[in-house]
Amino acid sequence: MSNEHETQTLEPITCDVQESVAPKAPCPIDTLPNELLGAIFVLNAQRSLPAFHNILAISHTCSRWRSIALGCPELWKFYVFLHNKHGPRPYEMTATFLQRCGKLTLDVGWERLASSYQPIAVEVSSLAAVGEFRQIHRFRSYTVLFNDLYYAMASSAPVEPVDALEDITLTTMSAQRFQIFPSRILNSNLHTLKSVTLTHCWVDLNHLRLGNLRTLHICLPRVESELHRYGPVHYLELLKKCSITLEEVHLEISPRVPYTMAESAVPKEETALLPKLTTLTLMLPTSVLHFLFARISAPLLRSIRFETSRVQEDDDRLADTVISRLLTEYILPQKNPVGNRMCVVQSDSSQVINFSPVPEYSSNETEDDSITVAFHHDHVDFSRTMSQWEPVAPFLTSLRANATNVVIVDLFSRIFTSLTYKGRDGTLVIWE
Repeated sequence: MSNEHETQTLEPITCDVQESVAPKAPCPIDTLPNELLGAIFVLNAQRSLPAFHNILAISHTCSRWRSIALGCPELWKFYVFLHNKHGPRPYEMTATFLQRCGKLTLDVGWERLASSYQPIAVEVSSLAAVGEFRQIHRFRSYTVLFNDLYYAMASSAPVEPVDALEDITLTTMSAQRFQIFPSRILNSNLHTLKSVTLTHCWVDLNHLRLGNLRTLHICLPRVESELHRYGPVHYLELLKKCSITLEEVHLEISPRVPYTMAESAVPKEETALLPKLTTLTLMLPTSVLHFLFARISAPLLRSIRFETSRVQEDDDRLADTVISRLLTEYILPQKNPVGNRMCVVQSDSSQVINFSPVPEYSSNETEDDSITVAFHHDHVDFSRTMSQWEPVAPFLTSLRANATNVVIVDLFSRIFTSLTYKGRDGTLVIWE
């Protein structure tokens, strides 16, 4: 009896609850128009593997999202020829992504610079290389891990004229290997290049139009002169060729780079005026560093890094000249009475001096010094070098010094005291 009563009393309650349930409100993102939703998806498209996985997840969320993603070419332009850590993915995947991109320009190869990238499938790589060269006319950026296989493909594969390339990076990923990229790949009429990076690789830059180049990064630290006959005069002419637009230059050249007395006689009037250059890194033999820096004029230069080895008898004199010009043209004209900081690092075989003419420096800022000078050689006459920096002493508000032995620490104290250095509280500041 009681069970029947409970059943009778429960039924109308259940019915009332069912009648009071409101219709499910749509998710706010489902109310967005397709165009806006597609624009949000594109924000996820970046040069990274996590971003690629996000795009795949988006395209498999629901039928509406998939339809929008497949109809959005910008989502796929970074991933057409995407490799995994062992090399190319199946060409069917490449063909599918290529179709999704429509006629867009492509960004190819960025993932191959990862330290985990170790391609092993040579046969598959050769097919992928041919596929890339067939589409290279569509590449906006191209990173090539250059090896014998790619050299063979690049030397023989049919290539359409390259006219959209803005960014090219060539590397062998090994200082022990040097490769020359076939010039036939890059059209001599190509005028869109904005960035060139060559690491243990070379391409003939003389036949290219570099009037729009903004970044030049050349790293050939161990290349023998027999393989790379490009001397200081050649580099000076190269800088002149793209002088109007250059914003960043990095030259790291082997100590065995060819340098002749005839080149040292090139008049300093032959200057490369670089009106937009803000970042300059020169890691060169002292004679080459002296030659180039004496012939570069960059009024907007704000970040400078020099690194050199004193190996020849005349290198000390040339290094002194470089530092003198650095002080008189790029440091002292700042003359900021506060906020300048200096860092000196000394070891038995090298010395590094950082100086930052930051006009408004506060202690919570990152310490990215604007000027770095490093010398590497067997014997360092530290007191002689530091005497050149005496003119900056009145403008210093902080100093950090680091040394490896007590003798050099004592040398720090003696030298900096002789510079009449005054900190914010009027005292010498040294961190050991």
